[in-house]
Amino acid sequence: MPLSNTTGAVLDPIFSIRKRVVLKPNSSVTLAYITGIADSKEQCIELCQKYSEFYNIDRSFSSAYLRAQMEDKYLSLTLNEKEIFSEILNHILFVTDIRRKYSENIKNNYKGQSSLWAYGISGDLPVMLVKVSKSDYLDIVETLVKCHEYFRVRGLLTDLVILVKEEGGYLQPLQSQIRDLIRYNNNLDKLDRFGGIFIRSINTMPKEDIDLLYSVARVSLDADIGNIQKQLSLEESSINLVKLNKINRAYDFKELPIYNEPLQIFNGYGGFTTNGREYVIKLNDNIYTPMPWINVVANNRFGFISSECGGDIFSLKIAEKIS
Repeated sequence: MPLSNTTGAVLDPIFSIRKRVVLKPNSSVTLAYITGIADSKEQCIELCQKYSEFYNIDRSFSSAYLRAQMEDKYLSLTLNEKEIFSEILNHILFVTDIRRKYSENIKNNYKGQSSLWAYGISGDLPVMLVKVSKSDYLDIVETLVKCHEYFRVRGLLTDLVILVKEEGGYLQPLQSQIRDLIRYNNNLDKLDRFGGIFIRSINTMPKEDIDLLYSVARVSLDADIGNIQKQLSLEESSINLVKLNKINRAYDFKELPIYNEPLQIFNGYGGFTTNGREYVIKLNDNIYTPMPWINVVANNRFGFISSECGGDIFSLKIAEKIS
């Protein structure tokens, strides 16, 4: 069945493309499926024309492979480190259950993004957090520094926050060692910059600011524990579910009368009331709107959703607690 070569309003929009291939006996055919993005229709057509030739496709793969090899050499990466970075990336891009490990900090936090500004952190980028108190575990910090640079050269900006726990005093040997480590990895120019590295002393931070940092961090690690992959593992933990109380109570639901007043600009599904203050949708006798009809009324903290099938309310405070 041929594709219709049309566009229109559908519930599940897709982009479909087809290529017919005829295979002779004992023969093979190589197909390439490419996705891309461009700033204009003209650039998109240009990309399509360029990659319609297999030579350019092979060349692009070869160039990408060479670039990856050069980046690995520049960052002195091992295969194990790249596997760790891939695991971290999952937690950077998606909110995962790993944040439950710091649920107490998240629950106690009452500050917002603006409280990060005192530490030079914008809060506009994903945050990776690592705490360290002993120089024996600086290899964990170095791995995070490499990860931060690895993401940066691939176009993903993050803020790396290093919380240092050491005895107060004029000399801060652990912070000095971390700065030397960052200098060795050619990242000294990334200190205290947007999308950079922030070294902060946990001893001088109030408890509420520590809770804030753990609340906004996508990934939080403790260098003193060691093994990053174990810290990133999602261990099955029991979740205390809310106890439901049984209520033996009967309710009488009254059928609401159908709105029979004349409607303005009626289109077969709904129309405006005569005073123009309400829009009425009639869904009786198995008549439904051709597409989902949804209205969202909300501010930055609270709101509700109204649709042709019902509605629901939501609170940002509740969403933060659940996540």
